[in-house]
Amino acid sequence: MLKIAVFNYEEVEDLVFSFVKYNIEFNKSNRVTLFSLPEEFYIAAEEGHEYDVIFINLDTCADFAAEIADFVRNELVNDVTGIVFISSDKEAFDNIEMHPRNYLIDEVNYDKISEFIGFYTRQSLKAFNLLSSSNV
Repeated sequence: MLKIAVFNYEEVEDLVFSFVKYNIEFNKSNRVTLFSLPEEFYIAAEEGHEYDVIFINLDTCADFAAEIADFVRNELVNDVTGIVFISSDKEAFDNIEMHPRNYLIDEVNYDKISEFIGFYTRQSLKAFNLLSSSNV
């Protein structure tokens, strides 16, 4: 099960529909939490909530997208969580600091979301198996 955070996405229904459809199609139980403001996320993090993937719409959250990514990477010292930046404006990606677990998506549709969740799940499983085998 993936724990997914979504920030203030304009077409949140499309994104959530993609997650629900994916859960049904692949018999998964991924959990989605919606946030409107960074402060809501910070409170959740302080309460111990962790997320595998965070989706941030740069078209509506550009003012605080970098702040959230910085909080996850530097304050929580978390290099594992995937941060997905979404924007139809390719220039919006120019201001995003690249990181191995940062991803860019130019539009939301079921095929892209499904492809990303599958990719992310496979990558996470490979990393887990690698760490498990090295600790034997």
